[in-house]
Amino acid sequence: MILNNLNPDFTKTFTIDYYFEKEQWIKFEVYDVDDTELEHIGNCETTLAKIMTSAKTTFIADLTLPSNSSKSRGKIVVRADSVAQSNDDIQFRVRAQLTTSMAGCLCGSNDPYLLIQRARQADTQVRGGDFIRVYQTPRLNNTMTP
Repeated sequence: MILNNLNPDFTKTFTIDYYFEKEQWIKFEVYDVDDTELEHIGNCETTLAKIMTSAKTTFIADLTLPSNSSKSRGKIVVRADSVAQSNDDIQFRVRAQLTTSMAGCLCGSNDPYLLIQRARQADTQVRGGDFIRVYQTPRLNNTMTP
C-alpha cells in the first residue's frame, strides 16, 4: 500500500517459478484505500509467458473493471526479471551525514532514506539502464544524521 500517490511505484517483489511449457495465469487487482472506503480501480489478467516475452520484460496493460472490460481505468506496468538462485550473503554498512540546505530553499528535505537498487538483468550492459528497487528504508523525519 502506498499512501497519497496517483502513480504509485510498488516495491514488493514476488518470486514465481516460470515453466515455459505451461500456461500460468496471473491476476493483478488495484484498489484505492481511504480511511472510510475501498474503491476497486481495476484488474488485469494475463499469463506469465506474456510478461516474460514483453519487450525488455516490461508488461504494460489496461486496468479494467469486470463489468466494463472495454473501458480503461489506468495502466499497470509489471517489470519481470529472470533470477538465478543464490545463497550469497552480502554485508555492508551505510552511514551518511547530510549538509544543511540553504535557508528558504524548498528543494531540500530533512527526511532521508536509503534506497538499494540493482540493475535489471536485461540492462546490465547498458549504462543508465533500468534498475529494480530491492529495498527502501522508512524515512527518518527531521534528521541530518541518519
